Amino acid sequence: MLAASAPLAWATNVVASRVLVTSGVNPFALTAVRWTVAALLMAVYSLARGLGVPVGRRLLVAGLLGITMFNNLLYLALGYAPAALVGLVFGLLPAVTMLMARALGVERGDRVLALAAAVGLLGVALLEAEGLRSPGSMEWLGVLLALADVAVWALYTIESRRLTRGLHPLAALTGSTVLSTPFNTAIALPWLSESLAALGDPLLLALLLYVAAVPGFLAYLAWFHAVKELGPTTTSLFVNLLPPATLLLAVAVLGEKPRGLQLAGTALILLSLALAARRQLQLASHEAS
Repeated sequence: MLAASAPLAWATNVVASRVLVTSGVNPFALTAVRWTVAALLMAVYSLARGLGVPVGRRLLVAGLLGITMFNNLLYLALGYAPAALVGLVFGLLPAVTMLMARALGVERGDRVLALAAAVGLLGVALLEAEGLRSPGSMEWLGVLLALADVAVWALYTIESRRLTRGLHPLAALTGSTVLSTPFNTAIALPWLSESLAALGDPLLLALLLYVAAVPGFLAYLAWFHAVKELGPTTTSLFVNLLPPATLLLAVAVLGEKPRGLQLAGTALILLSLALAARRQLQLASHEAS
């Protein structure tokens, strides 16, 4: 339940943040304010657990990758493309992570995951084609930013073990989040006052506090407890819930629906996700035996 709850909470972040960035909250300011609140919650919890708030160059690099770059790209993407499309692109995460790990010499290649990546990238190409043929639409840019964000998260995933070596995962996350906070704030400074004014709307303020406390703190806490109980390999399979959950939420809550070539692209990305998830299950079963 903990492993499933985290990606479901992250799906609500995509949908809620789409509302925020299209209602006057700048993407950079959203990253800064959201993760300042989350960093405070993490620090209090980590100190209460006796884990402290570690600092160091490696943790700073982790924070700049996994917090600053990832979230700024995510919120920029949501400023141009619907939450449903952005969430779908994250269906490429397992396959893209494998391809990057192979390119960096960290892991051996896998034919099934390579096929999943090819199918998923074809799906993204169809999303792009539909956006490009829509006059005045900037959806194609949002999809490209989401694809770049997938690459950033894949790199962060590959490097995270080395960057946080010898630390409790929660302490490492807390340290990297706290260390990245000044950089998030510096980047957001030109837009902070305007965005804080927009947060005078009670609904927008409630959404921001929600994405800080639930997807930004409680979901990570649930994830780390799940890793402790199930192990990292089994837990990682539950990330595959994120794209379909985001798609369903975006359709139900925001009324977003893929159209034209996006329908075919959606089908291909979901097929890519199914291929990758099936292969992950096979590899996890093989490791367990």
